[in-house]
Amino acid sequence: MKGIAAVTGTGCVTVAGAGAGLAWDALLRGEVLGQVHPAEGDMPEHRTARAPGNAALEPGLTGLSYPRPSRTTIMSMAAAQECWRNAGAEGKIDQDRTGCSMSRNFGQHDVVAQYNRVLWDKGPASVSGLQFVQTIGNTVLGKISLDFHLRGPGILNFGAPILGVALENLRDGDADGVLAGGVDELSLYALTRVCLGGLAVTSGDPSGPYDARRHGLLPGEGAAFLMLEKPETARARGAQALGYLRGHAAVTDRSNSSFDRNADDIAECMRRAMQDAEIGSGDIALICGAGTRLACVDRAELQAIEKVFSAPPPLYSCKGALGETWGASAYVSAISVVRALAAGVAPPTAGTAEVEAGFRVPVVMDRPAPIGKGAAIVLSFDMSGQNSAYIFTAEP
Repeated sequence: MKGIAAVTGTGCVTVAGAGAGLAWDALLRGEVLGQVHPAEGDMPEHRTARAPGNAALEPGLTGLSYPRPSRTTIMSMAAAQECWRNAGAEGKIDQDRTGCSMSRNFGQHDVVAQYNRVLWDKGPASVSGLQFVQTIGNTVLGKISLDFHLRGPGILNFGAPILGVALENLRDGDADGVLAGGVDELSLYALTRVCLGGLAVTSGDPSGPYDARRHGLLPGEGAAFLMLEKPETARARGAQALGYLRGHAAVTDRSNSSFDRNADDIAECMRRAMQDAEIGSGDIALICGAGTRLACVDRAELQAIEKVFSAPPPLYSCKGALGETWGASAYVSAISVVRALAAGVAPPTAGTAEVEAGFRVPVVMDRPAPIGKGAAIVLSFDMSGQNSAYIFTAEP
């Protein structure tokens, strides 16, 4: 049997607030969260799912060791510190054998914009080296590793989630634990909304993933972390396992666009993940889908599920309620399935009332639905073109 990872802690920041419990409660309510932005100039009305502002997050943080940290840092630290506390890691984990892995796509735009203004308004002498360091992509990974004194493998990936890399670190003996997570933020949302609007992938419609009426992303932001440990390491320190990561797979998609997907490639990704976890399709009780709200992507996902499962299990997506959280989305989804398997219920897909015609996948709508015992798949489609699948169970 291949090695598995015990999930001993979770933490996240989403539009629902700071805390994994708040995100789960929001999913169970099935409410489309976020803000409605009225039409402005050439921009039509649209929605976003932005997390609480820095002022709401900073009071709960410890160890912000340099002034004026970026929003990316603040959100990441809020989620990572919750996960660390939730895992009971302080003084119990061997930091020499614990690493950190993170995913992100963009962010820290506010820092770059701020220092560009300083440069042009006040000249080069006003821009310090510290300001430059804050614009480097792996600054947040380094900040978290240093603050928690983690001296194991440190890996940053721009784009696709790397829960699978964290699992392989444990399997290969490179680490006994990994603090794994992702983050993305919309500090320069005026620019982001213009870019996404120009691609015609945003919408003011509250319709959810897989709904016949949906036609655009719900842009959001967030940060989410899971503490993964070897089961024997977790047991030795008396930690409670919230769930288990059993397997993973990644398949590069053959589509020509970041906003499209190939059903065969998604199906192959799920099959490889189940093979890695050494389980069959009949063992899957639940799927947390990517559910982007983009018609062509959702359609390919539903087609793939029907290719793999003769009797598809219940399907839901977090993005109906919490929006597209980009680098954090797979980790938010992973936290949700860990809670769903423990509670025996799947949350509804917020905003979804009528699934696109022609599909038999049972999308959870309206209210939470009971699920049988078994494993859950988390699907994630990154803009780099990678399809990822992760297998979670409630028991080892």
